[in-house]
Amino acid sequence: MSYSIIGIIAIIIHLIINRDMLWSNADNSFVPAQKEHRQYIFGMLIFCITDVLWGFLNEFKLITPLYIDTVIFFIAMMAGFLLWTRYIVAYLNRRGFLKKPFRFRE
Repeated sequence: MSYSIIGIIAIIIHLIINRDMLWSNADNSFVPAQKEHRQYIFGMLIFCITDVLWGFLNEFKLITPLYIDTVIFFIAMMAGFLLWTRYIVAYLNRRGFLKKPFRFRE
């Protein structure tokens, strides 16, 4: 349980800091690449939730769900890197070799 407390605090802080981006459907023109930023925020929430869940599953010694959660944790970590890179490429709006592999639309 003590392992999960840090993750729970991180999720709460994450939700407080990013509440406007998460629950606002208005077009915030002051934020370039808003769609990619919002996807990154949701990806990091999933990452934190799997980390918290890992702590609970480890506490109760549930081996099979713990293994499944560990796999999802590392997939979420990899997706976080991909979403962060997509956000940076969209934010910079540069033309170059990174734009096509990381921008799936256009």
